[in-house]
Amino acid sequence: MSLAPGSKLGAYEITGAIGAGGMGEVYRARDPRLGRDVAIKVLPAEHMADEARRRRFVQEARAASALNHPSIVTIHEIGSVDGIDFIVMEYAPGKTLEARIRAGLPLAEALRIAIPIADALARAHAAGIVHRDLKPSNVAVTDEGVVKVLDFGLAKLVETGGASADGDTATAETPAGFRAGRVVGTPGYMSPEQATGGAVDARSDIFAFGAVLYEMVTGRRAFAGKSADATLAAVIHDEPKAPSALAPIVPRELEKLILRCLRKEPDRRFQHIDDVRVELLEIQEDSGWQSRSARARTREKDGRGLRLAAALGLSIAVLGGLVLARAAARRRETAAKAIQARLQIHSPEAGKVLATDLAVSPDGEDIVFSVYSASPRSPNHYYVRSLSSLEARPLAMDEDALGPFWSPDGRQVGFCVPGKLKCIDLASGTVRTICDGCQSLLGAAWSREGIIVFSRDGQLFRVAAGGGEPQPEGKPTEGELARLWPHFLPDGRHYLYLSRTRRKEDAGIYAGSLDTDLRRRIVPSQYNASFSLPGHLLYVKAGALVAQPFDAARLELSGQPFPVAERVALPWGPFQNAAYAASSNGVVAWRRPHQDRDQLTWLDRSGRTLGTVGEVGDYSNPDLSPDEKQLVVGVRDPTTGTRDIWDFDLEQGTRRRLTFDPADDFGPTWSPDGTRIAFSSDRRGVRSLYRKPADGSGEDEALLEPDWHASVEDWSPDGRFLVYNYGDLQRPADLYLLPLSGKPSPTPIPFRITPFGAARGRFSPDGRWIAYNSNGEVFVQGVASDGTPARGNWQVSNGGGLQPQWRGDGRELFYMVGSMLMAVDITISESFQAGKPRPLFEVRVPPEPRRNRYLASGDGQRFLVNTLLERTEEPIEVLVNWLPSGR
Repeated sequence: MSLAPGSKLGAYEITGAIGAGGMGEVYRARDPRLGRDVAIKVLPAEHMADEARRRRFVQEARAASALNHPSIVTIHEIGSVDGIDFIVMEYAPGKTLEARIRAGLPLAEALRIAIPIADALARAHAAGIVHRDLKPSNVAVTDEGVVKVLDFGLAKLVETGGASADGDTATAETPAGFRAGRVVGTPGYMSPEQATGGAVDARSDIFAFGAVLYEMVTGRRAFAGKSADATLAAVIHDEPKAPSALAPIVPRELEKLILRCLRKEPDRRFQHIDDVRVELLEIQEDSGWQSRSARARTREKDGRGLRLAAALGLSIAVLGGLVLARAAARRRETAAKAIQARLQIHSPEAGKVLATDLAVSPDGEDIVFSVYSASPRSPNHYYVRSLSSLEARPLAMDEDALGPFWSPDGRQVGFCVPGKLKCIDLASGTVRTICDGCQSLLGAAWSREGIIVFSRDGQLFRVAAGGGEPQPEGKPTEGELARLWPHFLPDGRHYLYLSRTRRKEDAGIYAGSLDTDLRRRIVPSQYNASFSLPGHLLYVKAGALVAQPFDAARLELSGQPFPVAERVALPWGPFQNAAYAASSNGVVAWRRPHQDRDQLTWLDRSGRTLGTVGEVGDYSNPDLSPDEKQLVVGVRDPTTGTRDIWDFDLEQGTRRRLTFDPADDFGPTWSPDGTRIAFSSDRRGVRSLYRKPADGSGEDEALLEPDWHASVEDWSPDGRFLVYNYGDLQRPADLYLLPLSGKPSPTPIPFRITPFGAARGRFSPDGRWIAYNSNGEVFVQGVASDGTPARGNWQVSNGGGLQPQWRGDGRELFYMVGSMLMAVDITISESFQAGKPRPLFEVRVPPEPRRNRYLASGDGQRFLVNTLLERTEEPIEVLVNWLPSGR
């Protein structure tokens, strides 16, 4: 069907024909409602009955309308009138690139046009869209010089397995002499894999871009034959002539770029079109072709150079090589003089502290971080800080958001809320859902090809950035407990991840692949890693952030690690990330661990100070011996940041160290006869339970080596059981009892399993009850003689409660609400009865919900409180150009 000038299509008045292609006829029209000219593409009448073609027509509109870029035509509307399907789009008056090439393109003009084409493709690829039919006739240059990429009619939404969004693999329009089949595109600009009907991804667009750029700078097609079949054969088998053989003025760097785009093997091309764009910008800048004003400033000098070259008999190509060589030397000199810049980011909200989750944008310009208050159930508030700004601005992310990660173009930030993976557009503030089923996010990475890999419940999944159903990524191996914190490498197909394993020596940073079952160990580690150009792996070693040369193509380390940051805040939880992030271009941000100055202080029931124990330090989890003459407590080493267990003799005023493993040892609890202590340790990589003689003699004995983290809480008065909390990635920690007699490998007894989790279990003095925390409140549960739960469960606190402790006779229960110590009278008979909670006194304690912030003496008249004297909240440190010179 042809539409004559003056006819109407819906509300639009046709003013003339623009052209026709395989996917439709294009008309210029007038929109009287908004008083603007538009372009309308309609499906040819002879194909109206072809449902597959109709679907692709609608797909073009969907794909293009999802993009917002100055070099991509804007889609205004999609509609159907009287059986005619049409798309209304931005009208861009001017000429096609094809026409400009025929008229001859100066090299500077070719670069000026090529760069926005690459930028437009980068935006599409980041959204998971591959054009698949890039060619000079699908690029327009307006009268004002604005470049517009047209016709996403063959675009395919990239999904796992390479299927199109609607499952359509029908053939595109076949030009004269082009054989129909399962091949989509235009001969001469297709990639070899596209020409043979293979899998198509963003690297196919890079091949087409190379073919277009080749034609722009030489005036000749890279692949041409007498027929479509001959052209396809050239694409598959022949190497194009060097551009400089046809146009000697083409600089060597530009020629190398074009030929790399045109590699037959996708793995040998550029892997990301944005890398092509950056190199084109450098060629443009180094060659003095960036603008008319720049040319004007250098015209006289360049003229002298041309005259000198002519006098010396040098060709223009040789002169171009000399100019680029001088520019490269200037660039090397500038890099050698690059200085490191450092700044700090403090909490923008009074009374709130910086969390450990932060993310640096790929270009290093912006940093996303969050703050929270120390009160229970405090939501995270997210901010973004630009390095060029003095202020951070808030982000309208959900209050229960976790795990921010950047899109490759730096325009969106992904995050997780319970049940969903989402992202926010930084310009508009719009939040959209990417997929469902993300209960807890333990790391995510967004590739330049529009694929997101994220860790859920310890397993990796992949999903298209545009949305879809997550699919498992990689196959867990025997002995592997979790794959966490993925990070894409530059090729967009390989990624790093942290593997947690049953055997500590097997854990570390591994490399995986979207295309194979690759699992290659790179370096031992317990924390997340990232890659930074020009080729370094950043990871945590002995509490410090280090860098080591890393070949991302061969997946091999070389040389020795060197320090970037001396101390990085490490997670309390077993699966959280170390508090650092890096861009790909030399910006790294981290948060140092906070510094606590605690004092173990004896207080009476009114809060009056009676005395102190030990020196000022960083303490956690104190526990009194049954005779109240000794105290065991976790002490953090200020140099290593790890904890060990120390024993204080309260009568002599002396102390001695009980554990010496370089990993964290903490949470000590006394046996009822005072001869042994049980404690938790991270020495296996997975938190396990140990015991040892209280006098420090003998070896540490492993009691429980679980698959996931377990922390000891208390020892039963009869010595038969330990109560501990245990949780995995599928659910919060719950309470279990571990029998200490009988079989060599006793079976743990599930004691309190709830959807809200249960922890901080404490046996009553008679062993009949266990007080514990769940959902921010204090409860009491009965215990049967065999360690199983007895009937009856009572809530003791009302309005919040943590850290329950019993009085020695079991007739009073204490707990904390924020900084207030509370007391509850307990009546013990055949049943359990609790009185009304009443406040005793307020103290300043560390904000983390550590077990035993305080201890009650047996008579309930004194309390040993881990009093916080001072906490230094460390800012986020930002280092620009972190790589030392000479590295």
